[in-house]
Amino acid sequence: MYDGLSTANVRFSRSQRDEIAAVRLLRPLLRRQGYPTIIVTGILRSFGSALRDIGFPGSHEQ
Repeated sequence: MYDGLSTANVRFSRSQRDEIAAVRLLRPLLRRQGYPTIIVTGILRSFGSALRDIGFPGSHEQ
């Protein structure tokens, strides 16, 4: 969306915001704890997409 002040306002859908939040949560945790072989999360799909975004080599179970 363009507001006329030469700045672009970017609006994200709820799923995109959830994925961004999941990446911000998981990336530091995986750096500190290392990469496990399996990660078990809740039913939110954003964790799966965040793990794909990060490039997680293990498996993900919900």
